[in-house]
Amino acid sequence: MLSKEAQQMLKQLKDMRELWPDLSKRDYKKMAEMQLQMASSMPIPEGIEVSHSMADGVPVERLTISGAKGKVIFYIHGGAFLIGSAEAGRYTVSNIAMRCKRNVIGVNYTLATEKSFPAGLNDCAVAYQWALKQGIESEDIAFFGESAGGNLVLALALWCKENQVPLPGKICVFSPACDLTFSSPSYKGRMDREYILNGNTDIEVQSTYALGADLRNPLVSPIYGDYTEFPPTSIHVASEEMFYDDAVAMVEKLRACGVDAHFREWEGLCHTFLLSPLPESDQAYDEIAEFFAE
Repeated sequence: MLSKEAQQMLKQLKDMRELWPDLSKRDYKKMAEMQLQMASSMPIPEGIEVSHSMADGVPVERLTISGAKGKVIFYIHGGAFLIGSAEAGRYTVSNIAMRCKRNVIGVNYTLATEKSFPAGLNDCAVAYQWALKQGIESEDIAFFGESAGGNLVLALALWCKENQVPLPGKICVFSPACDLTFSSPSYKGRMDREYILNGNTDIEVQSTYALGADLRNPLVSPIYGDYTEFPPTSIHVASEEMFYDDAVAMVEKLRACGVDAHFREWEGLCHTFLLSPLPESDQAYDEIAEFFAE
C-alpha cells in the first residue's frame, strides 16, 4: 500500500495536470526556475560538500561525500531534455550517494532549448572523459540518471562502446525514456494514469531534442542499441507511467545481450517519483545504493 505522503502527492499531481498550458504557451525557463526552487527547499544530508567546476568546458556539480573512498556516481539529470539541472536533482542523488559512500559528478549538459541532439550527449561524453582524466577508474564509476537522463545514460554508455572509451562499472536508470519513437503501447495506454508526463511529450521531444535526428539511432533511442559486454545494469520504473513498456523492453534487450540486468517495478507510483521526499523514495535510494555498493 502506498504511503500517505505518496497518495497526497499523486492527488496533487492529478489536480495540477488539468492546469498544464498548451505547448505554444509553455515557458521552459520559468518551469526550470520553479523546479529548481522546489528542489532547493529539500535539504540534503549532512556531511556533503557542494562545489562547481568546468569539465573541459562542460559545467558540472560535484558532491563530496564524507567517508567516500574514491568511487563516483556520474549523474545525468532528467527533465524531458528541456529543463532540469544537476542542482535540481541534488536531493535525490545526494541521498543515494550518502548511502553508498560515493562522490558525485552531476552534468549540466546543453538543453534542447539551446541545441538539439547530439549537443547534450556530447557534453556528457566530454564530462565523462574528463572524469577519467582525473584518475578515477572506470570500474569505480556508476552511471545514474532519471527520465531523459536515463536516456542519456544509456546513450552515453553506447557512445563509449562505439568509441573505445572504458565503460563504467555499474549503470542504473530510473523511468528511462528508451524509445523516442514513442511507439510503445504504454505511451498511449497509460496516458490517463500518468500525472507527470502528458500526451504531448512525443511532440515536445521530437521537435526539440530529436529535431532532424533518426529516431532509431541508438544514441537517440537506446532501445535499438547493442549491449553486448555491458556492465551490470539496474532499471527502475513505476507501474503507472507512460514509459513502462520502454523499461520492460530495455531489460529484455539487455538480458538478450547477456547483461546482468536488474528490474524493479514500483507499484502504484508515477514517473520519477524518487525526486520527491517520500517513504517510497527512501526505499528506492536504499535499493539503488545497495546495487552500487555490490
